[in-house]
Amino acid sequence: MSSQTRGGASPTKERAAIPPSLIPTGPGWNPGGWGPAPGAVLHVVLIRHGETLPNLERIIQGQSDGEITERGRQQAQLLGKRLMREKYEAVYCSDLKRVRQTVEEIKRVQPPEHKFDLNFKAELRERNAGEFEGHPYGSIDAAARAAGESPRSFTPRWGESWEDVRARAENFLQGLVEEHLPPPNPTMVGIASKSDKKRQGDQKSVLVVTHGGFVKEWIDTVSHYGGGCLASDPITQLTSQKSNGPRWPSLGQTGKGGGMHYPNRAKNTGVFRFNVTWKSGRLSVSMVQENDISHLRGLGDHAFDE
Repeated sequence: MSSQTRGGASPTKERAAIPPSLIPTGPGWNPGGWGPAPGAVLHVVLIRHGETLPNLERIIQGQSDGEITERGRQQAQLLGKRLMREKYEAVYCSDLKRVRQTVEEIKRVQPPEHKFDLNFKAELRERNAGEFEGHPYGSIDAAARAAGESPRSFTPRWGESWEDVRARAENFLQGLVEEHLPPPNPTMVGIASKSDKKRQGDQKSVLVVTHGGFVKEWIDTVSHYGGGCLASDPITQLTSQKSNGPRWPSLGQTGKGGGMHYPNRAKNTGVFRFNVTWKSGRLSVSMVQENDISHLRGLGDHAFDE
């Protein structure tokens, strides 16, 4: 997955479907040669950046380039020590300064043998708040109400709506699956060679360092995949094959535009963990840890973002 260049509202990159001719089929084909071995799991560790001064002042940062505070550096270093025993196949980061600084502090405390191959992606940026960057929290929702629009679809001048950020989260999920956990061949689901059986339960992990708003929309996105994507669908179709099952318990906030949405409450360096796998030919995502800051014991209160 390649990095995206810096711009205004982060563009959503269109991903081409995998041509059927490139999917191996036929007698004797080893499913593990293209897709994951049965039972393979991709662990996604999603983290919000360290504290910034606008977080403390409850000011909307959006995509402006703010710096983390001294306490933000301490938070990131404590997080880095927590992650010291974990190995990642890839590390994906927002390209905004507060995330870059957070990642540098995480790297600072890693042992020499830990190599972080960083992939900076504009796709992982905070919501572009446009004309409301630098304004107090709640300003965008107030403007949406004044305009008679849903806060979900309201687009600030020069900025993005939450639905735009959701589209970026959808695209990022597609990219992760395409890169690290492509679906098994649909004609071979349930069939495994001896080598595949040995590889059952393969574990891969990726680290994602981003922003509170992106975390919110990522959780909204993956909450639909309790088993909702057919492996036979092209990867570009992932987001249209959602489950009609119940939402996760965490989705307890009713948006004024209708529906349930995860609240914007990620804490600075809060850790969210997800398991992504293919079950019976369908993509399945489960959240196994939510907003954990146990590594920050003793540092006091922790700011939230908007």
